[in-house]
Amino acid sequence: MLRAALLLSASFARHAVAQCTFAQFPTPARRVVIYRFAPRMVADTTLLGVTVEFRGNRSGVDTIEIPERWAGERIRALSNLRVLDEGVEIEEADGSTDTRIVRHAPSAPVRLAYDLRKDWTGDFDHPYEFHPVIFGDYVEITGDNSLVQPRIDAYAPVMVHFDWSGIPESWILATSFGTAERALDEAGDQRRNNRCQTFTGPWRSVVDAVYAAGTFRVQRFAIGRRPVVLAIRGTWTYSDSAVAKAVQAALGANREFWHDDNFPYFLVTWAPFDRDHGSADGTAFTNAVWMFASRLDSLSTWLGTLTHEGFHAWNPRRMGREPDGEERRIGWFHEGFTAYYQDVIAYRAGLIPLSEVVANTNRDLRNVTASTSPYTRGRVIALWLDGEIRAQSKGKRSLDDVMHAMVRGADRPLTLETILETANRYLSPKDRSVLRRAAGGDVDVNTLLPKAGQLAPCVSVTLDSAWAFDAGFDFKGSIDAHRVTGVRPDGPAHAAGLRDGQPLVGWSIDNGHSEILARFTIQPDSARQRISYYPRGAGGLLPQLHLADGYSPAAGVCGVRR
Repeated sequence: MLRAALLLSASFARHAVAQCTFAQFPTPARRVVIYRFAPRMVADTTLLGVTVEFRGNRSGVDTIEIPERWAGERIRALSNLRVLDEGVEIEEADGSTDTRIVRHAPSAPVRLAYDLRKDWTGDFDHPYEFHPVIFGDYVEITGDNSLVQPRIDAYAPVMVHFDWSGIPESWILATSFGTAERALDEAGDQRRNNRCQTFTGPWRSVVDAVYAAGTFRVQRFAIGRRPVVLAIRGTWTYSDSAVAKAVQAALGANREFWHDDNFPYFLVTWAPFDRDHGSADGTAFTNAVWMFASRLDSLSTWLGTLTHEGFHAWNPRRMGREPDGEERRIGWFHEGFTAYYQDVIAYRAGLIPLSEVVANTNRDLRNVTASTSPYTRGRVIALWLDGEIRAQSKGKRSLDDVMHAMVRGADRPLTLETILETANRYLSPKDRSVLRRAAGGDVDVNTLLPKAGQLAPCVSVTLDSAWAFDAGFDFKGSIDAHRVTGVRPDGPAHAAGLRDGQPLVGWSIDNGHSEILARFTIQPDSARQRISYYPRGAGGLLPQLHLADGYSPAAGVCGVRR
C-alpha cells in the first residue's frame, strides 16, 4: 500500500506542461473566471486541489457560493478554503453555510484555493456518484458538487478557462468542453496545450458540466457527421466497442426524433460502481452524459437510461430559459415526459421490445395514485395526453408535435404556463382543464385513461384488479445497513416474515413492479432463510395495457407507432 501511494505521488508530481496561460481579452460584457486543477497525495489520501480566479466587482465585495448540496445529497468534500492574495479577505456570511463574503480592493483580482476529497467510507455505490468522485487513478466531478464560484446569474454570458495541466501525464482528460489524450498537441506545441480549455457561453453551462480525468479508455465515433467520445474505465462483461454502439444507437434515436444533430462535440463517461448487480445512474450535463453502472449487469439494462439522459439535451435544455423556482412546478414535465419518451423512442428504434414498454407503463399506472415521483406522474400524464391528441386530431397529431413546438418556442421562458399553452392547442376545453389539474398534482388514473392502440395497434387497455408497489419496509436503508429495517406491521413484508434487525444477505426485487415476486435471504443465525412475497400495497380496478394474443416482434405482427 505504501509503495502504491509513493508511485501515485510520483505520478502526480510529473505534470505534463507548465501552468496554462490564457490570453486576456477585454470582455466588458462577459465575466472571466479561471479554474485550475491538480491532484496530489496527502497521507495516503488523494486530494484534488482547485484554484478559482476572477476579477472582483467594483464595490469591493463579492459573494461566493460553496457546493454543499446536490441531487439531494449533502456534500462534505471541501476543505482548506483560503485566499492567495494579500489584501483579500474571506469571511462567513450571516446565517448561511453555503456562501462566503470576499472583500477586496475595488475591481481587484481574486484568487481562492481549496481542496476536494472523497467524503464517504465503504464501497462506491449509488448515490455517492453525486459527491466528488476522487480516487488515486481518476476523478469525476461536476460544477454543482465541486466548483466554488462567484455569484453569477445562471444565464449571464461568461468566458471560463480550465487549466488541467496539473494532472498526471498518463491521464485522459474528458470534460463537457473537450477531450485530451495527450498533454500536448501532436507537434509538441505547449501554446496549443489541449489540457487548457476555454468555454464561452451562459454560466449555467459551466455549473451544469461534468469534468473527468484519469485512467479512462477512449472510443471516438460519430452520430451522423457529429463527433462523440466515450471515456470508459473498469472491467465489464461487454466490450468498449459494444458500449460505443449502444451510445450511438440511443443518442442517435433521440437526434432522429428531434431532427436535430447540432452537437459539435458530445461526451459519454462510463465508470463502474463497486456493486456487481442492480445499481446504476445516468445523468445529463452540458454536452455530456455520465453513466455509473454495476459491473456484471448486461449492457441492454442501460439502453433506457441512455435514451432518457440523451432526451434531456432537448427537454429542458433547448426549451428556453427557466425562471428560478420553476423546476419545482414542472418537474413532472422534465422527468416524466422524458421517462415516457425514453421507452417510446427506444421502441421505435428497435432497441427495446414492445413488451418492455407495456410493463413499464403498467407499473406507473398502478403506482401513480400513491406516488409523489415526478417521473411516475409525468409519464402517466404524457401517456394520456398523447392518446387524447391522437384521438382528437384523428391521428394527424401526437404528443411529438407538442415537444417539437416547445423547442421551436425556446425564445419564451420555460414555465408551467408555456407548457400548458403549447399542449392546449391540440386539446378540447374539457381536456385542457384535466391537464391543468394533473399538472398541479391532481392525478386521477381513472380520468387520465390511455387509449387503446396509441403505442402500437396491438396494445389494448382494460380495467384490471391491480396493486401499487409496496415493499413493506425500508428497502434502501436495509441494503445500506445489510440488515432489515423499517418493517411496517401492516405491510406485506411483515406478513411474509421479515422483521427489523434480521441480517440481510441477499435480495431480488424489481422496484416498482408489484406483480413480480420479491425474494430476500436473511441469516439470523448459522442457517440462511429465504422469504418471498408480492410487494403489493393499495389495490383496485386500474387501467392496464395488454399485448394482443399471438404478438410476435420477430414476425412483425404489431406495427410500430410513429
